[in-house]
Amino acid sequence: MVTQVQSGSNRADPAQVTLNGVVTGNLLVAVMMERSGLFAADHTVTGGTGAAWTKLVSVTTEQADGNARRSFSVWTKLAEADENVTVTGDTSIGNADMNLSVEEYALEAGEDQFTFLEFAENDTGTGSTSPLSTGATASVTGSRFFVLGAAIWRAQSSDLADVAWSDGLAEVAVYKSGTTGFANSTAFKDDTVEGTYITEVSWTGAGHEGNAAILVFRTADADAPSVRSFNSGTTSGTTGLILPMPPTIVAGDLLLAFIQINVGQTITSAPTGFTEITNNGVTPLGYWYKKVAVGSDTATFDLSGVNAAGMVVVAVQDWKGTLDGVEISTPTATNDPASLTPSWGSAATLWIVSAGATGGTNPSVTAWPTNYTEIDQATGNFGTDVMAGMASRSLEASSEDPDAFTVGGSAENVRAATLAIQPAGAVTSLFATSTQTIVDVVDETDATSDLHLSVDDDPASPNDADWVNNAIPL
Repeated sequence: MVTQVQSGSNRADPAQVTLNGVVTGNLLVAVMMERSGLFAADHTVTGGTGAAWTKLVSVTTEQADGNARRSFSVWTKLAEADENVTVTGDTSIGNADMNLSVEEYALEAGEDQFTFLEFAENDTGTGSTSPLSTGATASVTGSRFFVLGAAIWRAQSSDLADVAWSDGLAEVAVYKSGTTGFANSTAFKDDTVEGTYITEVSWTGAGHEGNAAILVFRTADADAPSVRSFNSGTTSGTTGLILPMPPTIVAGDLLLAFIQINVGQTITSAPTGFTEITNNGVTPLGYWYKKVAVGSDTATFDLSGVNAAGMVVVAVQDWKGTLDGVEISTPTATNDPASLTPSWGSAATLWIVSAGATGGTNPSVTAWPTNYTEIDQATGNFGTDVMAGMASRSLEASSEDPDAFTVGGSAENVRAATLAIQPAGAVTSLFATSTQTIVDVVDETDATSDLHLSVDDDPASPNDADWVNNAIPL
C-alpha cells in the first residue's frame, strides 16, 4: 500500500527530495537515472536516520553511444524514525543530467517485513521498441509479496506518453522532464503467489531508449506445516503390524510413519496408499512411509518372522499436499541425523528428526537435537528392546543439519534420519480492499507534483474510486 509519493525531478546534480511524515518501518524506494555518460557505480543515495541505503539494481547501458547512453539504479531503505526525510541523489560529478524519484510504502495488516528476494532487469539497447520486458526473476517463496516495477527512458525527439505495466502492476507515477530529457515510471502490486515474477512496460513516442526492472520483496512468511496429531506404540507377535493411527486425521493431511523393527525382520508389504520413503538398508531395519490421508485411515503391515517394532505416526497439516513434498536424508547408523537440502530451496519447512534403536536395555531419547521438540516416542521389551521416536522444528531455510540426539539406557543399534516437509502454496487472495496511488506530472523546474490518491473499497469495481484527493504540493 503506497502511503505517500513525492518526487524531485530536475537536472540538478545532486538532486534532493523531501518526504514529510515518514513512518518508522516503512520502505523507502529511490530510483535514479542519468544520461551524461556516467556509470551506475557513480550513483549514491543518502538521507534519513540509521542504516545506509542499499543499491539493489545497478545498470549502465550503451555508454559508447552518445544518443543512447544512460545509467540506472534502484535503492531501498527501511525508515528508522518518524521524521521528515531529505533524500539526496548524487553522482559526485556535479554536472550530470540526472533524475531522482523517491517513494514510501507501508505494510498492510498481516504483513511484518520488507525482505528483498529477487530482481530481474532488461533494456532496449540503442533502440526504443515498446513494450520492454523485465525478464523473469528467480522463484520466490512466502505468503505475501510486494512487487515493484521501475523503468527509465531517455527522451530524444518527443515526450513519453501512455505508459502502462502488465501482469497486474498498477502505475504509481510517471516522472517526465520533457523532450531531450528523461522519464521514469514506477508501478507495484501486492501478490500471494509463489514462483517467478515478470512484467512488461509499454509506452508511445519515438526515441525513448529505456531500461526496466522488477523487484520482489516478501512481506509475510508462508506458514510452515505443523503436526495436527500423533500416536505411537510398540507391538510383538506373529500377526500383522498395525500402525497406531493419530486420533485426528483430516483428508489431505500427510501421514508420516517411522517404524523401527527388530533384528532379522523385514516388512514384506505395505497397505494401499502407503509409499515407502526409504529404509536404512541394514538389519535391524528402520522404515519410513508416507501417505496422503483420506480421513479414516487404518494400516496393517506384513512382516516376516516374529513381529517386534516401535512406531510413531504423525498427521501433518498445511503441507504441499502431494508426496513429492516429503524428502529424507540418507539414514545413519548413529545418533547424529544427516544433513538435508530439499529440492524446493529456502521455505518455511517442517523438519523432523526420527530416532530408532534396538537391543540393550530400555533405550530412549533423553535429549533431542538443539531447537527440536519431541513429538512422541515409544519403547517396548520383547526379549530385545526396541524404540522409535520423532521430534520437529519449523524453520525457513534451504537446508538443515541437526546435531546429535542423546540416547539414554543402552542401545546396540541406533538409526536416525532427517525429513523435510514442504509448506503449502500461498492462498489466492488475502485482501479485501484495493488501494491505488498515481502521480501523473512532475515539474522539473521546482520539484512539485500533482498527487492523485484514490482509495477504493470495492475490488470488484477497481476503477470506481470512493475518495480522491488531488494536487498535493511537494
